[in-house]
Amino acid sequence: MRLINIPFTENIVYKRNINPTDQRYIDFQRNGPKGIIVHDTSAGNPELRRYVAPDFNGLIGRNQFNNHWNQASVGELLVHAWIGKLVDGSVATVQAAPWNFRGLHVGSGTKGSYNNTHVGFEICDDGYKDANYFNAVYKEAVELCATICKEWQLDPIRDGVILGHYEAYQRGMGSNHNDPRIWFTKFGKSMNSFRSDVKKELDKLHTPTPIPIAPVVVNVSLDNIIADINGNIIITFNEPMNTTFGVVQLNNLPVLTGGLWSANNTIFTIPYYNLSHSTEYMVNISAFRNASGIIMSVNNRNNFSTVHWAKPVRDYLINTVGMVINQERYNDFCTRGETMAFLQNYHKALATQLKREGINIPI
Repeated sequence: MRLINIPFTENIVYKRNINPTDQRYIDFQRNGPKGIIVHDTSAGNPELRRYVAPDFNGLIGRNQFNNHWNQASVGELLVHAWIGKLVDGSVATVQAAPWNFRGLHVGSGTKGSYNNTHVGFEICDDGYKDANYFNAVYKEAVELCATICKEWQLDPIRDGVILGHYEAYQRGMGSNHNDPRIWFTKFGKSMNSFRSDVKKELDKLHTPTPIPIAPVVVNVSLDNIIADINGNIIITFNEPMNTTFGVVQLNNLPVLTGGLWSANNTIFTIPYYNLSHSTEYMVNISAFRNASGIIMSVNNRNNFSTVHWAKPVRDYLINTVGMVINQERYNDFCTRGETMAFLQNYHKALATQLKREGINIPI
């Protein structure tokens, strides 16, 4: 919907709504609209400039006959909005009065008048000729009604909320008009279908567009508690992921390769090799996407430091068992990434020595 606000400040009914003394106007402004009346002009002129003035930034155009409705000479008439063509041929809505102003647009019937409770708008017809134009103004009218219903908390399919002028007459609450029934019927529409379409549009307005939520790393761990120089990084996400994307990098080293997904594609395990001893590594995780294709924010909040076995193991064994370790042989083990085997061998040796002294420890 394209809504342009041009207040009809020279219209006498509009003026009557300014500091009103008539109780009907006071009540309408206090209570707001309880419904909407749909009209068509039945005049065969789709141009907004026929009814709307002044022009607005060259969009409306000038009424050369000066018979628009924003003047006192139009008399006791005021609708709240107009739908029709701008000078460029596109369709728009012009709001001529606030929705809580009392208008005069539907007349009276045997039981009263919906002027006291309902706002009204006119659709500028083209003589009921062009289906494309009808579809455009019909859509505009649906969106306008949905907007009003949302603002004033109206239920469009509740009885008596949205009515055509002819329905107001049938209920004894308006003058004897047939609009917009003839136009609607010609192009396969009715007030029932119109109300249904407004309800669908209103439901869309009430349903917030979901904000895409990026996947999140909930845990990063290693598959060994000692942070050896060879191992696996285990990354856990909060939801199933797309398995074709993702980058894991330690500091500024080359990107890690390989890796396997598990647990319904929420856990990613990727190997690393030949790191340096006694070195801190930042785990940089990026470019992973969830199953919907939404990319994660870069995660670089996890780090670990690789173990330095030489001094603590050597001191532990020397102080506990009195063993003297061949430092050159140990360094050779470290270079080949065999620190775990080295430690396990000496653990067995330690257990054997302690057993001789009557102390049992698990091997």
